[in-house]
Amino acid sequence: MRRNAASANITPMLPINFHAIRPLDGSQKVGFEELCAQLARHESPGDARFVRKGSPDAGVECYCALTDGGEWAWQAKYFLSSPKDAQWDQVDDSVRVALDKHPLLVRYHVCLPIDLPDARRPRAKSARQRWEERVAKWKGWASGTLHRVPTVGAVGDYRTAPREPRENPVLVRPIRL
Repeated sequence: MRRNAASANITPMLPINFHAIRPLDGSQKVGFEELCAQLARHESPGDARFVRKGSPDAGVECYCALTDGGEWAWQAKYFLSSPKDAQWDQVDDSVRVALDKHPLLVRYHVCLPIDLPDARRPRAKSARQRWEERVAKWKGWASGTLHRVPTVGAVGDYRTAPREPRENPVLVRPIRL
């Protein structure tokens, strides 16, 4: 079988059972946050300064300070099924705090251990549709507080997340706000 040059550069992802993720400090949530931070460090531009934060985290688990002054940030949410209203509120709170405490954000990644379902059933909103509504809301918040509106992306199950070659490190296909 013949492979093209682009496919030769893509590293296959190992399967991860997020229900059995290794606890850190006795917590699977903390273990997932650490996994996301390690992946974020790997995806950060080589000339950026990477910062891993503790708790409380001001809406981000970690961020990288870019040479142009901007910041990319990551927030992990260990939700093992489609987020419920209270969990969406947690994400809203994280975004609100991140926008307030990190005014130089140009990218904000919400890391989830699931891919957001998008069944598009009549009279029901899918998790993907709720995500799109949230992005629109966050865009409004950001436009009133920041010099530039950040790109927001959802990082889903890493087994199926598209991977780019290391020369162009991207964890997600960001959604432009």
